[in-house]
Amino acid sequence: MRRTIPAIMQPKRSITETPNPLSGDIDLATPLGIVRILRQADAQIFGGYLDYPGFFDDETLWTLSDLARRAAQTIRNPRGRVVLSGAGTSGRLAMFAARVFNELLECRPTEEKFRYLIAGGDAALIQAQEGAEDDPHQAIADLESVSAGADEVFFVGITCGFSAPYIAGQLEASMDKAGHFAVLLGFNPVELARNIPIEGWPRTFLDTARRVAAGPNAALLNPVIGPEPITGSTRMKSGTATKILLETLFLAAVRLASGELRED
Repeated sequence: MRRTIPAIMQPKRSITETPNPLSGDIDLATPLGIVRILRQADAQIFGGYLDYPGFFDDETLWTLSDLARRAAQTIRNPRGRVVLSGAGTSGRLAMFAARVFNELLECRPTEEKFRYLIAGGDAALIQAQEGAEDDPHQAIADLESVSAGADEVFFVGITCGFSAPYIAGQLEASMDKAGHFAVLLGFNPVELARNIPIEGWPRTFLDTARRVAAGPNAALLNPVIGPEPITGSTRMKSGTATKILLETLFLAAVRLASGELRED
């Protein structure tokens, strides 16, 4: 049973946006000291943060195992497709992961099993597209386009702080469509997902995160890795953790699909 954290210790906002006590004086440190502080902050990725489930907790490991089996099923399906999506750096990591696993599967460009989406389109891979991550309607159109022709889709929406409307729209669309399975990947507990209205959209991100958590055709992958060493820079530790989780999940899925690993 999860212990109760004293009120003074409870985060009042997104953990990914909360100052990290380890790095409060990082601006005063020597270059070597900065490296040591960053190393200590990175250790929280693996060692955990407060009493939240981390990388090596059973909750996370069982979720990864279950998701690998589901993804393997999609990979084996000739008309199955894996779609990775994010805004900003999360979208760029989605692109890198999709490219790596398509190469591993030796897919021809016209038969790529892994596809990626990034808010703002490919232009956002090299230059930020302001406001693109705030449009859930365009997000759904993007997902429909990249999923065309597939009868089974394993969708992973990456939003480190549980906040991007672009991902909220795609999660909602995936949960409402037959043959789709939706995964929300990020590093906050559900209760700290963004709970402010999304313009032109009937739900907050918190509403969507709660719906994902309830399933049945959706799942959360959200080990809590602690605050970033530089407040508000949510793609330092979070970027590292995203890459590790995507590669762990889909390497296992590809090996299961090929028969290199047994599902039991």
